[in-house]
Amino acid sequence: MAEASRVLRPGPQSLDELCSWPLTVVQSLVSAKDGNDGERFSRLKALLGRGLWIDSDYSGIAGEHEVMHQMVEALNLVASGSGVEALKDVKIVHGRFCDKAKQQQQVLRFISSLHNNSICVFDDLNDRLPETARAVLDNMTPKQKISSKEAADLYRNMSERIRANAWFMTDAAVVKDAETSETDQTMLSPSPLSSQSESSLSTRHVRRKLFASESELDCPVSRSIAEEETERPHAIWASERVARAEQGLEDFMISECTPRYPVQEKLSALENTHDVFSIVLSPMMLGWPVRRTRVFTCALNRETMAWFGPPASEISAHFMQFFERSVATTGDICLAANDAEVRACLCEMARKRGFELPENVPLENVQLHHIYAPGQMVRLQSYEQDRQRHLAETVEVDHAAVGALSAVDGGPSAWFADLEQNLGQGASTPSEMLPSALTHGTLHAWSANRPVLPMEQFLAHGFNVFPDRSKWKRACLITDALSDFSSCQQKKLLGNGWHLPVIASWMFYIMAHTVKLDRSVSRQPERTLLRKGGSSFSIGQGSSTPDLSLAADSQDASVQDE
Repeated sequence: MAEASRVLRPGPQSLDELCSWPLTVVQSLVSAKDGNDGERFSRLKALLGRGLWIDSDYSGIAGEHEVMHQMVEALNLVASGSGVEALKDVKIVHGRFCDKAKQQQQVLRFISSLHNNSICVFDDLNDRLPETARAVLDNMTPKQKISSKEAADLYRNMSERIRANAWFMTDAAVVKDAETSETDQTMLSPSPLSSQSESSLSTRHVRRKLFASESELDCPVSRSIAEEETERPHAIWASERVARAEQGLEDFMISECTPRYPVQEKLSALENTHDVFSIVLSPMMLGWPVRRTRVFTCALNRETMAWFGPPASEISAHFMQFFERSVATTGDICLAANDAEVRACLCEMARKRGFELPENVPLENVQLHHIYAPGQMVRLQSYEQDRQRHLAETVEVDHAAVGALSAVDGGPSAWFADLEQNLGQGASTPSEMLPSALTHGTLHAWSANRPVLPMEQFLAHGFNVFPDRSKWKRACLITDALSDFSSCQQKKLLGNGWHLPVIASWMFYIMAHTVKLDRSVSRQPERTLLRKGGSSFSIGQGSSTPDLSLAADSQDASVQDE
């Protein structure tokens, strides 16, 4: 972590600043004024100038697609200001989505339709394997409950079996569920390096796009969750990362999961092919008034990528030097819906409870018991009592004044709680910040005395669903698709989604500290870098691999092309 005396820059303080997070991500890396801005800018230019191909599994609502849609706009602004054409209209190709859930599939197919149905949409990671392989795994899957140790051994053996048999096919060969894709199969993915001639290998390996995989992992945190639903797909997913790295088809992987995800254990299969490191982040660390702690992982293919950042143990502190911000506002900044949108939501909630609100009813006249169930009203009262205790401890007012600050009196400042969670027993932490987004949450905003709309929660997670209300006009691409779902379905989609500014910051931090290696020019391009001397360079985060040094601003053609 940076020195305790370091004064943090404030996070977003207005809706304009909140929505322009893509520009904040880029500026944090290239305008840090630490003497290395030019080096990071050069690496981003070299990598993104190639174009970027992204595949995803556990796709959810394809947060990586929305991230890059927004980041391209920020890169265009930077390109206009710097005159660097390599960052203008960066070419992004999304090759594959994969998710089993019905609503997620609907969103993913909607996104593919925006690209002339050129993105393949799969519904099962098992489809990454041929039928014979699936049959073998079916026979290995336990038919009855087994112990935790037996389950761990079984799925470890399953992973080893997958890798040992080299079962993975190229994307062009597994299009049986890609009926929505009209793209020529030969365009679905690059061919393995082994299929290239010696004469074409050099040019292709240097010039080809950067290939990435992004996933929101679904991993059990306890053995009470069915292993078949999580462990087998995870084994397939991890094994494919190894296979694609060995074939030269994937340069790096980015993933996000619950903080209890055991990175070292779950990604041990990658230790011979990748440099793996992780970091635990929350939007609050970046100055956003939103709770959502997750572990973010990166795995760099050692054969194609070199890491210019610090050792794994120092990455968290180094990352925070660029992106850490103080929270300078409350969750109220996300209450951007207009009266008509709020009224429509309240009417829907009341109708589900058997009440029909009068047309154009003033919002302040809506009775909470018309929109909240009895259990939610009980929790609301419990949270209100807790809020009053909090005020009594932190605000210099007498208890009588504190008691007057109730939702009924309309006097409270920002305060939020999830009425689906009992006080002190669920994932909801009542405070001025928005609680973690669950798939079934009902957030109440004390200052507005109403529920937080699902689309306002999407806004709080970086989706620009209200482009007409800020200066950042790059609209969220899936807004129309989201509007087709009920409020409950929207919340489920968000609960399984990403906080876009956080994942974008992690992804671009990684790219700003890596370079592309060309082993067709030099057998050990790292040694070419080493001869340059200078700043920090790390490869192989394992204990057996030493740190090297080089000048990051003197990279030659054997490393990357500009």
